[in-house]
Amino acid sequence: MPYVIKNSSGKIVGAFEDEQKITSEWVEEEDKELQSYKQELKSQVQAKNEMQISDLDLIRVLEDLTELLIKKQVIAFTELPIFAQQKLGTRQKMRTDMVSLKSLINEDEGIF
Repeated sequence: MPYVIKNSSGKIVGAFEDEQKITSEWVEEEDKELQSYKQELKSQVQAKNEMQISDLDLIRVLEDLTELLIKKQVIAFTELPIFAQQKLGTRQKMRTDMVSLKSLINEDEGIF
C-alpha cells in the first residue's frame, strides 16, 4: 500500500512506497537555494523538451530512411514486423491527408 502526501486542500501531491518524514519551512522567494532549485528544475524541463523535439525529428528521418530502403528494394515492406507495417502505413496515410489538406487550404487562400 503506498504512502501519500497531501497538500492543505487534501489533494495528493506525492506517492511513495515507504513512509516519508517530511518537514517544510517557509523561505523568501529570493532564497539562493530556492533559486538554485528552480533553475535546476527549469533546466531539466528544458532538456526534456529538447529531447522530445529531437526524438520527433529523428522519427521523421527514420521514416524517410525506411521509405527509401523500400523504394530501392533493399528491404521489402512485408519483411518489417506487422506492428511496424501498421505504424508506417498510418503515418503514410496521415502525411498524404496533410498534403491534400494543405493543397485545399492553399486553393482557398486565393478566394478571399
